[in-house]
Amino acid sequence: MFSIVKSWKEYRVYLPSLSLWLQSNIGATFSGLSADYSLTLWFLSEPSEQQKSDIDSQWDALSEIGEAAKWLLYDQRLAAVEDARVGLLTAAFDDLGPSERKLLLGLSLSEEDLDALLLKFPQA
Repeated sequence: MFSIVKSWKEYRVYLPSLSLWLQSNIGATFSGLSADYSLTLWFLSEPSEQQKSDIDSQWDALSEIGEAAKWLLYDQRLAAVEDARVGLLTAAFDDLGPSERKLLLGLSLSEEDLDALLLKFPQA
């Protein structure tokens, strides 16, 4: 493993764009990045001097995320969470029987529904 450590900029940058650039331009030797007190770029093997120079240029070219972009990223994350929530509910709802669905939705239950629920969830 080989790593290149970068000092943080004085402003926020969009790291996924750097990661995508590295995947596209460095290729399979790029294996990811880690971010803590500094930004560490990880490689399976040492990049060539030209690739290192290109990486430095790309890092230097990253500009500050504008306020509108920060909100866009936040809104995208909220939308992704909502999509995941709906997906989980849909998957769980699809696994329920008709009586369980009625119970969950607050619909009136017939005698057959009650019997089905009592069979599935017997009282102790």
